[in-house]
Amino acid sequence: MPMLYPISSGRLMLIDLFIGRLLSHILFSNQNVPLHKQVLQGEFKTQRSGDLMITIDNRNGRVPRKLWYQYKTIPFSTYHLFDGIFSMYYRKYFEQSTVNLIENDLNELIDQVFYFIDNLLNGNITLHEMDYLKTVFHDKNIDVREEVKTLFANRSMIDNQQETMRTTTNFMSHDRNEQDIEQVCEWLRTYQYYSHLNIIIDCVQKFNIITNSDENNESIDHLQEMIINENCSLKQISETYKDLYECFQKLTNHHLQLIKTMVECSNIVQIMRKFDLYSTHGLRRFQELRDNLTAQFQLQERNNMILNSWIISYALCEPFLRQVEKLEEFVENLAKLPNLDESSLEHIK
Repeated sequence: MPMLYPISSGRLMLIDLFIGRLLSHILFSNQNVPLHKQVLQGEFKTQRSGDLMITIDNRNGRVPRKLWYQYKTIPFSTYHLFDGIFSMYYRKYFEQSTVNLIENDLNELIDQVFYFIDNLLNGNITLHEMDYLKTVFHDKNIDVREEVKTLFANRSMIDNQQETMRTTTNFMSHDRNEQDIEQVCEWLRTYQYYSHLNIIIDCVQKFNIITNSDENNESIDHLQEMIINENCSLKQISETYKDLYECFQKLTNHHLQLIKTMVECSNIVQIMRKFDLYSTHGLRRFQELRDNLTAQFQLQERNNMILNSWIISYALCEPFLRQVEKLEEFVENLAKLPNLDESSLEHIK
């Protein structure tokens, strides 16, 4: 992502990204740009190398000026669902092969992958056929909506009627497409919750989150006894296992990853519990210690980073140390965590 930090002004400002010899993409172009007042930036995605060219027409300027710029390379996101589907078919047909793939093999593999994707987006695939993906959903931090949108954008099968609607009434097609995306997201989120059931149960029991009583343990017992019918189609899953979706629908993929991380790094939770940092007295001690260390570490970058990780970890651990009466309350406490993303989990680790 090229970003400019200009000092002077110019009559014409042109930022060009040249890809190879033939392709050129203008990232920014304008006249009479007040470069001394603002930062200009542009972004472009490509898998090919190229040249960034900055052209400034400042012939009317009286004094030579300097132009500061920065160029950043940002890696593409990994689409775990597509990668998992591709890996599933590659292993099925070619994992034991000792020869290199030829073009026909690769074409057949791609056809199989997109045929599977079409059936998945239509909900016609059975859960048995998705069995390999259960591990993918569990192991990878899958943003279901983002990946479903990408699969819809690249699907191989286009319904002729939908294509006609797209041409005649674009807004109706857009609304219909959004509805389809939301429906598939509900199916796959239900499957995502199912793939994390064991780790959720393990977490609740390991940290003794739910108070012990026969009534309170019913929700956990129900989850432990849940066995999904593998002959069920994907489009049936959200209706057949509606209670599973409703129980966890407030949790994102980041919350599920947090649960896994806490189980893996359970010593962090145990340390927080040992020092009783979430009681009224413990909270006061934590705040005093945080303020004192913040003042001491102002000019100590490494110690300041450690302190920052500790403060974030303190907030993330709280739902795992608050004892509740029902599983729904634990889910609610998790959902209330602010600004949770993938980078947050690194502070725990």
